[in-house]
Amino acid sequence: MRRHNQIILCSLGALIVFCVFVGLFKSIQLARLPFDEMSLPPAEADEFLEIPQRPGVGRLVITGPKIDPLIFSIDLERTGLVPIDWRQLQLVDPNAVITINATIDERGHIHFTQADVDMAGHPEAGIFIQNAIRTWTYKPYKSGRIQFWFNLPSKGRKLVIDTQGIRRREAIPERVPIYHGRLHLIEGLAGSEIHVN
Repeated sequence: MRRHNQIILCSLGALIVFCVFVGLFKSIQLARLPFDEMSLPPAEADEFLEIPQRPGVGRLVITGPKIDPLIFSIDLERTGLVPIDWRQLQLVDPNAVITINATIDERGHIHFTQADVDMAGHPEAGIFIQNAIRTWTYKPYKSGRIQFWFNLPSKGRKLVIDTQGIRRREAIPERVPIYHGRLHLIEGLAGSEIHVN
């Protein structure tokens, strides 16, 4: 029994001596390293570690001035613009279906004649809409044909604006993007009831 205890104590002592020896050996190795090669604390690691570049972006250089897009819309800074009051229009004729084929000139003014208006059976509503649309002026970025189709009794789209006939003006460079903004002045009509194509 005593011999057995001596073997256990000797084994335990040898293990402790071995651990101390390994610890001293590692600390001597770290002491010989230059300061820069020692491991960094986690808080400082982000400051010194260089993150490698992603593949394909090493030689990418973007130069040139920033190009702001243009917004083609009704020019709200113009005076004399008359909005269409949708509630008033419904009181005038709730069953009106009106189509106006108009032209936007290079200065942004809208033009159409009586022949460009289809208001069969709904003259009051047609005149009400025409009087408002004639006052609308657009920003002079695009010109061409535009169509307004009003369908008051519809349960879905009550206004469809067809912009397929308008084009960017030649004076505006192709590199400048032009987006559509607000193309109508109508109060009291939900955005979900208006479709622009």
